[in-house]
Amino acid sequence: MISNKIVLLFFVACFVEKCSSTVEWREIFKRNDSNSDGLIDAVELQKIIFQDFKGFITVRLADIYISFINLNGSNKIGFEQFKRMAPLFEILSQRGNSEDNDKVNGSETISVENFQVKLLQKFGDVFKKKIEVLELFKLIGLNEKDSIGSEKSKEIVDILRATLKLNDLYGVFRLFDKDKNNVFDGEELVELIQKVRPDLAAVERAKAQMKSYDTNGNDEIDFAEFSNLYCSPLPAEQTFEDMFGKPLVSIDELNDFYERLLGGRLPLNLINQLDPLRKNKISYQDINKIANVF
Repeated sequence: MISNKIVLLFFVACFVEKCSSTVEWREIFKRNDSNSDGLIDAVELQKIIFQDFKGFITVRLADIYISFINLNGSNKIGFEQFKRMAPLFEILSQRGNSEDNDKVNGSETISVENFQVKLLQKFGDVFKKKIEVLELFKLIGLNEKDSIGSEKSKEIVDILRATLKLNDLYGVFRLFDKDKNNVFDGEELVELIQKVRPDLAAVERAKAQMKSYDTNGNDEIDFAEFSNLYCSPLPAEQTFEDMFGKPLVSIDELNDFYERLLGGRLPLNLINQLDPLRKNKISYQDINKIANVF
């Protein structure tokens, strides 16, 4: 979603310290290494995310994320690579405000089959085809003939919102990975920061902090390291005000920001969501609100 990507760019602008985790990684890894070969594949990774982190990604996305962590081309990861995926697990574990979930399921109960159709429509960036929706319900233990209550449907929607956030973060990473080698080098990182916060102090701060993000010491930022930006406690609203010099901006100012980073102009339907009363005064909270509504 475009609104999610805008919010994520404010998180990138903060460029703060990375998050950490106290999860017993080795125990989780061994428990899910089904053939004891010391490697985890996409199906096993999907199971780990669902059972241990209460999140979800499709096997297709799991395979993509593995390729972004394991840069040697293998479709499996070892323990050290698995542990480096902590920021992705953190994002998938996050839960937001579910006040808009009734837009997906307004009734007390709904058939799983009908609910799957709605999820496929609303989360098209997550599910490319129906069989991927079935992956989720197989993990949950429901088939198409079952019914699902409103509380369970809200729980599923919250899970998929986190999935969508990670997918949007992946999209931002790919957007600025100019040579498409699945990592940022120093030049690409500086270019990104210059676009988000075009001032010398921000660029110099980004260069200085690159080493703290480069956890494997290869002078590059991969997707796991990049994801630390999002799972850290970020003062994104303050960054918004710092960037624009005020808490409220016009549509033209927001359009200029969007065009500088992503090219093009904001879609009309997004502008209408941001400014339904045509006041031409947009706050960070306006953007963040629609980023969390589907």
